[in-house]
Amino acid sequence: MNTRLILTVAATAAYMTTWAAGEPKPIKVLTVTGDWKSQEWYQDEWMAKPGQPSHKLYRGRYIAAAVEKAAPGKFEFTDITNYAGQEYLDANYLAQFDVVLMGDIMGWSLNPRFYEAVEAYVKNGGGLIYCASYKWSCALMRDTAFGAVLPADFPVDGTTGDWKSAQLTADNDPFTPKVAATGHPAIKGLDWASVPKIARNMRMLPKEGSTVLLKSASDAPALVAWELGKGRTMMTGGIFANDEMSEDFGSWKDFGKFYAQVFSWLGANSERKPFSLRAAAADVSLEVDFNKTLNSVSPGIFSVHGHDSAGFPISGKAYDTFMALNPRGGLARFDAGYSVKDGVYDFTGVDKHLNEIRRLGLRPIVLFSGLNNGNHRAWADGSKWHDPSAKAIEIVCGEVGAVLKHANGSGDGYKKNVEYIELMNEPDVNYKTAPGFGRLVNGVADYVHSNFPGVKVGAFGAYEVPYLKPFIDACGAKIDWISRHPYGWTGERVFQVQDEFQAYAAEKGYNQIEFIVTEWDFWIQGRQKFDYMMKRYFEAVKRDKLIGTLHYRLGMYNEPIYLFGLIWGGWGQNRGAGEPNTPMHDAYDALWVFRDFRGERAHVSKNSEAAAVLPHVMADATRSGEKLNTVVYFDWAYGLVGIPDTAAGVNYNKVKVDIKLSFPAAGRDRKLSISQATGEGFSVVKKDIVVAAGATSYENAFELAPATAVSVTME
Repeated sequence: MNTRLILTVAATAAYMTTWAAGEPKPIKVLTVTGDWKSQEWYQDEWMAKPGQPSHKLYRGRYIAAAVEKAAPGKFEFTDITNYAGQEYLDANYLAQFDVVLMGDIMGWSLNPRFYEAVEAYVKNGGGLIYCASYKWSCALMRDTAFGAVLPADFPVDGTTGDWKSAQLTADNDPFTPKVAATGHPAIKGLDWASVPKIARNMRMLPKEGSTVLLKSASDAPALVAWELGKGRTMMTGGIFANDEMSEDFGSWKDFGKFYAQVFSWLGANSERKPFSLRAAAADVSLEVDFNKTLNSVSPGIFSVHGHDSAGFPISGKAYDTFMALNPRGGLARFDAGYSVKDGVYDFTGVDKHLNEIRRLGLRPIVLFSGLNNGNHRAWADGSKWHDPSAKAIEIVCGEVGAVLKHANGSGDGYKKNVEYIELMNEPDVNYKTAPGFGRLVNGVADYVHSNFPGVKVGAFGAYEVPYLKPFIDACGAKIDWISRHPYGWTGERVFQVQDEFQAYAAEKGYNQIEFIVTEWDFWIQGRQKFDYMMKRYFEAVKRDKLIGTLHYRLGMYNEPIYLFGLIWGGWGQNRGAGEPNTPMHDAYDALWVFRDFRGERAHVSKNSEAAAVLPHVMADATRSGEKLNTVVYFDWAYGLVGIPDTAAGVNYNKVKVDIKLSFPAAGRDRKLSISQATGEGFSVVKKDIVVAAGATSYENAFELAPATAVSVTME
């Protein structure tokens, strides 16, 4: 039986602002400035609260308002979060701007298309300014494709060098910028005598041919500029907006005029051309062959950190909400939380967690975070976790063994109730500490493998770039799995980097090493969070060495303004959230639409004459016994407005997906259901569609707007 189903979502706004030939051309500026602080929900829900700053503008929006006041009508601004920049900046997106300001781009999470697009954009006449802001992470720029377009280097390449010990700052005390190039158009005519202080200045190494415009109190470069090809770029060591490093600078009376001059100079050679795009739907065909299977997909990939974060034990609406995600078989990480007094162990906390985890159908990861404490009894002899004595390792093994013997039993009664243990939470691993920590891990691994069959030992969870490789060198022969905490990474780069780590371990002969992302998130909310979640899971399910991932967290949690969680607790973004202990949507919707994605991945192929659209339409499928599941997603699409094809003059603001499923015949009727999620809500659109016994294929069609996912489940 074939049923044609159309899911229609209201059309979004036009993709690009255009102008007619002969009209004055505004200078179009893109600001990539932050995550939660750049989003409306943060400015509305947090900054507007009593006691907070009276204005609601921050980072890019603050710059735009100041520039508009100083130079009315001369500029047109677009502000996006660092997630959107890291994920979506490419040649198509940059084509609409004369100048780009980046204040919060995280260097380790940039992809090749970002590098290629920015380099081509500058060389063809675009303007770029990079600001070393509070969330800068630009120690990772040296010798990278992105760094190649900038007028200065940073002192170390954080992807291979020891950035923790490098001299990254030129000035740690507040300083007043000093003019070094008086006649430069970007800075001349401003009242530099009245400029407020900058909190800190990152160390920059100006390149040959660049010009230092401003210096710090120590005469270190603070603002550097140069020309590259037809374009122009600038780099600052601490000047940005009303952020943590240049908050006072943002109150300068010439702040708006300063940026107006900077943008005017940067955009002077832009060759942006007028164009128009007509809206259209792209036709995409998908073929899913459940007769051809690929790697296995563990339910652990869709786990959530903190099974007790919505109340302990979970009950009522929180329990119903959590169980609707089909969490069974997933992972739950908890702190061992035992105590030892006079050689007697108290496992009350361990039992409480294990009982709750068992009730929820999850698999435990026992975390020994107490080892982080410098006062832990293992270090009583003066040794440390990164330089442990033989006696210290013996004590740690004894405590790990006591927990495992209590949980798993021994002898004929041995059961693998606990399969995964993790040593420490986010230890400060670097080149110096990796060998010693590796000795601790190796000692525990030898002990556990000898005494507790099937239990897997993991560790790390620390800053990965560049220290995971020396950690693998230290204990790769013994460790079973590596814990990862890739906060602030796009899903794409999370797993590209994991592939690099896995390949490195394999080269050393350590093929047993698997991975668990025990914590991860990106500091955004709303439909961008939904997009981030969807894209990361489409990457995660491809990895055969991935045991699981744990989203951070189940219940709402803020530190104090980072907002995490799947279940709403009464604070923060409340659009789409209902009563407490009900979904917040964004992240929850993504986990919900993947709730039946288990088993063996099936072969999926996709095709479209609109080639520009294909990377933005994701599809994957699994087969678990008789349950067949396919998930299709049309991504955030440059701000929910579509995918441009400037050569054809078309903006694809929706996609029409024709899908064909091929599967083995069954001896009785199957039932098919179709679900939809958007980051602002979820629903079962159709259910109990009958697929007759003996059928080997099924066809349907969907019409999707950006940030819309559909799940087709047959059983």
